[in-house]
Amino acid sequence: MNAFTHRSQMAPACRLLSLSIAAVIVMFATGCGAPPPVGVNTIDALTGVPLPGVQVERSGKEGSAVVGKTDASGHLLAIHVKLGDRLSFTHEGYLPRIVQIGLFNAQPMKFIPGSKNEDHPQGLYAADPEDETLNYAADRTIIVLMHPETN
Repeated sequence: MNAFTHRSQMAPACRLLSLSIAAVIVMFATGCGAPPPVGVNTIDALTGVPLPGVQVERSGKEGSAVVGKTDASGHLLAIHVKLGDRLSFTHEGYLPRIVQIGLFNAQPMKFIPGSKNEDHPQGLYAADPEDETLNYAADRTIIVLMHPETN
């Protein structure tokens, strides 16, 4: 076996590997490679007590929809998301929270004042540099601290 024969035998394997990698990239770029469902644990930021009744809304390219409310233990599990989707958390008496779904974590977002216009009727959001990234636990849950409104 010479070097030329060896390379020609490797070419099909390399092409297959290249096509597989390209397919995975296309899946993630088009949203077909949705990450597994996520769960949330909502907690009062001052008391550390689980916060039930937090409404969770998912928004993404397909629009927005309420996915549920947290239970008596502050949990809501099996939220189906795609990369780049946003989850909004609202509860009377608490400041709203928004996070953007990533592959390994959720990034807290904040509203950009003055960004509402014809192209963006809901306004624009950016990563919140004052808030910590929420890393997923082994079971794909994140802990969301809800801050009481101050009067």
